[in-house]
Amino acid sequence: MIMKLSLFNFKFKTCTSCTLKFTGGTLFFLFFLFIISGCSARQNQTSNDDKIELKLIEKRLSIVEDKIDKVYNRLSVIQFMVDDHEQKLKVSGNSDISDQNKETKAEKSKKKPEEPAGLNPNKLYSKGLNFLKEKQYKSALDTFDQFLDKFPENSLADNALYWKGETYYTQKEYSKAAETFKMVTEKYPDGSKCPDALLKEGYSYIELSETKKAEQTLQKLIKLYPFSSAAPKAEVKLKEIF
Repeated sequence: MIMKLSLFNFKFKTCTSCTLKFTGGTLFFLFFLFIISGCSARQNQTSNDDKIELKLIEKRLSIVEDKIDKVYNRLSVIQFMVDDHEQKLKVSGNSDISDQNKETKAEKSKKKPEEPAGLNPNKLYSKGLNFLKEKQYKSALDTFDQFLDKFPENSLADNALYWKGETYYTQKEYSKAAETFKMVTEKYPDGSKCPDALLKEGYSYIELSETKKAEQTLQKLIKLYPFSSAAPKAEVKLKEIF
């Protein structure tokens, strides 16, 4: 009888031990799963945070680009007004000088007759700008063509050619605009309008879906005129397209 009880106690202890071991293993396994699920949740949360931050950055970039567009448009208007004002001052200055330095009859006889008032380069250039400002595009084109035909070496020739390109661009004649802007940099490589001409040439190619030419032109602008007001505009446009 004692022997049977001993055996019974042995079996009970053995079974109890097995049960405890099984329970401990199960708890460890559940704890391990809990840790993994926690890590996964944190990773998902991190991924979601990154996406939200990326969207915020994209939104801010879009706002900055819009502001740059507005600034550039204002600069174009200011440039237009400055050019027009400068020509009026030159015309006024030339008139004063002419009044103060009257020539003698003998000197006049040695010189060619004065050009008609309509062919004075300063007045003709201002006339073209006024036509463009008033959206009389055909008259503006005719006037700029007349200027370039009569005064191809004048200091305003590059400006006249540039505004001719702007006239085409405003009318959405992008092929003619691109060709005209390209002529500005080819004929007058030292002119002040080269950066703006390259920018608008690139824009024209974009409108024509010629992205390769657009990229090359805008990159050329950034390389040759990195400190010009047109360079940041070119960088933004490159990021938008490429």
